[in-house]
Amino acid sequence: MYRFVKHRANQRYNRLRGQARMDQLTPNKTKTSGSGPFHPRRGAYRWVRPLALAAAALLMIACNYAATLHFLSSPLLWKTSLPPLLTLPVGTPAAGTPAAPAQHLTLPASHSAPAASNAYQPSAEISQLADASAMTPAARQLFFSARPQIDSDRILFEKHCQTQVMKNTVELGCFTTDNRIYLLRLTDPRLKSEMAVTAAHETLHVAYTQISTTDRTMVDGELETVVAGIQDADLLQRLKTYRTLEPGQRDNELHSILGTEYPALGDQLEQYYSQYFSDGRRAVVLAAQTFNLEFSQREAALAALQGQIKTMRRQMQADLSQRNNAAYNQLVPQINALVKQYNQAVRDYNGLSRDLMGEEPAAANQ
Repeated sequence: MYRFVKHRANQRYNRLRGQARMDQLTPNKTKTSGSGPFHPRRGAYRWVRPLALAAAALLMIACNYAATLHFLSSPLLWKTSLPPLLTLPVGTPAAGTPAAPAQHLTLPASHSAPAASNAYQPSAEISQLADASAMTPAARQLFFSARPQIDSDRILFEKHCQTQVMKNTVELGCFTTDNRIYLLRLTDPRLKSEMAVTAAHETLHVAYTQISTTDRTMVDGELETVVAGIQDADLLQRLKTYRTLEPGQRDNELHSILGTEYPALGDQLEQYYSQYFSDGRRAVVLAAQTFNLEFSQREAALAALQGQIKTMRRQMQADLSQRNNAAYNQLVPQINALVKQYNQAVRDYNGLSRDLMGEEPAAANQ
């Protein structure tokens, strides 16, 4: 079970390899002096010609080898471009869903967490994540029972999670088959609160494994009823991703996604989730929405700037076609200012993205 968000930046690097030229070798046509044609039966001189031919062949081989080494050791020329191409964000959760059906959802009284290992003591940072998401004592016990660990290095994190992340998705946390929770550390202050959302998301996976079969059937029914009323294309895409990576885990993922990211789930589910969150899920949902807005607001601003630039470029092209150079020149400073503003916004956006994705490998940046 994994916590994914949509890939936040699409930085494409185009590589151009310079080709070193290897000159062809031509035979040596210099004429040598001699008293007459060589005769193979003329005593000691019978070896002169074969030796000369052998020496010439060795010389050609050596020249070819030296030229080949020159070619192989020639530096490669790279051209790097960073076009501001951005993927769609994780959509802001829909405000409100249809009222829950009359079916009564009982709280699983037998629901309990496995005993936490005496060897595990949550760090202050782990405990702060539980506090930030307003976990109840029962939820904290579930969270700590999975011995949560925060990884600062994405390579180590992906090794722990051992999942194949699909294109345009970023993994932020996982609950593994050996009952461990791993979280990716986010350092940007604007994104750091998402770690509490991820911690709660994975904790709800732990909880889902502890629900009785009867209660799980009822919870699944409520989840499907609610999700049918949420108009969010991104949620549908995420569920499609989970269906590919984790077949048969749709309701398990809905249990974590809806429980941490979407408000107003109806009385039945709100009552159910109250055993895990002491504040009616307000803190964790707000953190999830704030995280999404960090990207969606920037994307909206970039789209607006891009629209202004395109409109102004069309006007300038029309001015040129009408030979109105004065009007064209008047717009040059304006469009340059917009382009500068747009590029700065892209740098800011991609700076946030790098905190999620990590720096790209050196080979990819060349």
